[in-house]
Amino acid sequence: MVGACVTWSARAGKNCQKPAKQAIRGDQPLEGLDFLWLEITPGCNLHCRHCYTESSPLLKNPKEEVLADAYRAGCRQVQFIGGEPTYNTRLVQYIATARKLGYTFIEVYTNLTLVSERLANEFRTYGVHLATSFYSSRKEIHDSITGVKGSFEKTLKGIQCVLRKKIPLRVGITAMETTKNEMRDCIDFLVGMGVDRSRIASDHTRRVGRGEGLVELRSLEETLCGHCWEGKLAVSWDGTCYPCIFAREVMVGNLARSNLNEIFRSAELRQFRKRTFDYSSNVARTAAGQGSWSRGSP
Repeated sequence: MVGACVTWSARAGKNCQKPAKQAIRGDQPLEGLDFLWLEITPGCNLHCRHCYTESSPLLKNPKEEVLADAYRAGCRQVQFIGGEPTYNTRLVQYIATARKLGYTFIEVYTNLTLVSERLANEFRTYGVHLATSFYSSRKEIHDSITGVKGSFEKTLKGIQCVLRKKIPLRVGITAMETTKNEMRDCIDFLVGMGVDRSRIASDHTRRVGRGEGLVELRSLEETLCGHCWEGKLAVSWDGTCYPCIFAREVMVGNLARSNLNEIFRSAELRQFRKRTFDYSSNVARTAAGQGSWSRGSP
């Protein structure tokens, strides 16, 4: 899994890199559960130099149980991540479970290099949305970032397959030193392939995981997008829970010791959400005074 911001508003499909402008309605956003990141494997066939995760043994907690518990808690949106989620042979089973439970939005964040015609058909059957990362319109640059020669061609093949089957796709482009001056070319390249321009977003490299050595030290609040307070929770492969996939230094519980209901109602998670909301609100007020709502990458 790479270090691009992956949390667009699921229903609206919009970039989440905007500071909070609305007031908290009661305590629901601080205590509720609306969006779940579920890491189903730490394994990946690429070795992206800015990736926020590390390879480790597989999750012992049953994914179906996590999905069911989150659904009972009111969650209706799930994004399957990794590692590389298509690396897990039970991915389709988890998707089927989520759909049967009643999740209204199901997304898989994948590098697309392992997406076969059969798997793409399964995605279409279950109404799955896909998201991927793309780094450069030049294969030598793209492959240097993923650390795997030939990944550029495989990703292009995956994009073509997904577009051919009319599966909803969004693409995140992570700006790095080697690519920051060719973002427009990269976007134009993707649009030329048939990707909807409105479904392409850019982001900066996050100082998390392997991305730590690529960017200068920032506070946790500056590292995050500013919307982690909006009912989100990440469950990692080993059952550890975080308020955001990029806030891995803030553990709010583990499913081996607590149930999901206890974790998303915990004081630790609420405190983090309040801290994030307050910071984002301050950024919004400052930006409003400057006549701009933008924060971070556009």
